Amino acid sequence: MDDPQRDIRLKGERQAEQAVIAISLVFGAVCLYLALGRGDLAWFAGLVPSAALFVAALGSLTDQRPRLVITRQGVEDRAIGVGLVPWTAIAGLEETAVRQSRFLRLKLHDPAAWRARMPVWRRAVMDVRAVFGVTPFSIDAQSFKVNADDLFTVIVRRWQDAVTVPQGARQEGQGGPGPKTALR
Repeated sequence: MDDPQRDIRLKGERQAEQAVIAISLVFGAVCLYLALGRGDLAWFAGLVPSAALFVAALGSLTDQRPRLVITRQGVEDRAIGVGLVPWTAIAGLEETAVRQSRFLRLKLHDPAAWRARMPVWRRAVMDVRAVFGVTPFSIDAQSFKVNADDLFTVIVRRWQDAVTVPQGARQEGQGGPGPKTALR
């Protein structure tokens, strides 16, 4: 899977988008039924988030761009939504699990600056995910049709190659990034 000279481009699984579309349609139908069938017009308010979810999931489902791109310069997961994160911006990597899902957390040197690059709605999604135990700036391994161990190994290896200074290239106290190890 890993030729360090080649970029890796992975498309995301489509089951999540399909599930969100189904849920938003069911929720929208229930809201419409309650609003029209029972005369309770307050249920029309439920159509707004239902329609928003439907449009977002449909847009994601029809998007043909890769969701995860791993290059020599860095990693980009469009689900995180901050663009390409250079390897040098990553202080460490940590594998975490929430229920049966495995994640690789990018521990960024300046997470506040990266968070500020996100649209407000994506920050809100990140906050909701944190309530369920998903750490910020995490790559969800179950989102791709690859072995999670292989995916994590490639990302860790590329990060280590990018931030590790060859032995003897710098002496203590001269600045610059020193050798790093992944927290795996």
